[in-house]
Amino acid sequence: QSFDQPIAGARSPRNASYDIDVRLDPATHSVIGRETLRWRNISRRDADELQFHLYWNGWRNADSTWMRERSLRDTPSKPRSDEWGSIDVTRVSVRRPQDGTDGIVDLTGAMRFIARDDENAADRTVFTVALQQPVLPRETIEVDIEWKAVVPRPFLRTGYVGDYYFFGQW
Repeated sequence: QSFDQPIAGARSPRNASYDIDVRLDPATHSVIGRETLRWRNISRRDADELQFHLYWNGWRNADSTWMRERSLRDTPSKPRSDEWGSIDVTRVSVRRPQDGTDGIVDLTGAMRFIARDDENAADRTVFTVALQQPVLPRETIEVDIEWKAVVPRPFLRTGYVGDYYFFGQW
């Protein structure tokens, strides 16, 4: 069986699993979280970087690509100050369990935001980290990520109203 194909009965290749632990602070409408992502390279090429999508930064401010595009199709209106949301990654590190060590490589300093679609330097919805050692085909790594987020008023399947919270697009 090719490693690019789903395992029997699966609808897609099983290349990622997540353990997520979060704490909601209702007083500040914020979330603090940490997660461990176990990722397996199912491609035929070495992976020398990882990219992450921070959906909540799409409504971080009026300069995000999403908000700029929204203003082109909708009547421009600036959200109220409590309607903005955001997410900030505070730590990214990688472990290679198959190495037989608990060696953790901190990649936080290697984070950089990219905007390949429109080169919008103000957009903070996708970040990349260069790996110090590529992830080979079929190899698995563990990525530890810590973040803090501001929960917006209702915005695209995410938000809060009073003491009711709903989240999507972690």
